[in-house]
Amino acid sequence: MVRTAIQLFTLRDVGDSLPDIVSRVGDTAFDGVEFYDAHFDDLADPETADRTREALSEDGLAVAGAHVGIDRLESSFDEVVSTWEMVGCSTLVIPSYDSEAFTTVDGIEEAAGRIAGLAADLAERDVELLYHNHTFEFVEVKGSVAFELPCFAAD
Repeated sequence: MVRTAIQLFTLRDVGDSLPDIVSRVGDTAFDGVEFYDAHFDDLADPETADRTREALSEDGLAVAGAHVGIDRLESSFDEVVSTWEMVGCSTLVIPSYDSEAFTTVDGIEEAAGRIAGLAADLAERDVELLYHNHTFEFVEVKGSVAFELPCFAAD
């Protein structure tokens, strides 16, 4: 069975609070939500976190994941993981990376190393890390594209 979730970034211009947006999604046919980085700040407020959890539960919505910037994830690792765990999120997604890094093999290897290191650290906390690609990761660099280089090879 296919399940659907809405990336809440698409609703960023809706003036409602996070819990109210989640409740509104619960009135639709979506099965879940995907949070994004700005919600991390919203969830720092205990009342907002409680109301968001309640809205997810009342409406039977799953949490597909949360987009979190790599810099925030590296600088506030424990806080980020704990905050997202509060709302049942066990999948984090790096939404982008500096496109300039993907113009050289060294930059690609550095990006892959950072992402792989975070993925390993998150796996120890039972959190999966994904990467949201764009077109710049598929530009040819020295005869290959980033995702074809050994540094991006899956284990």
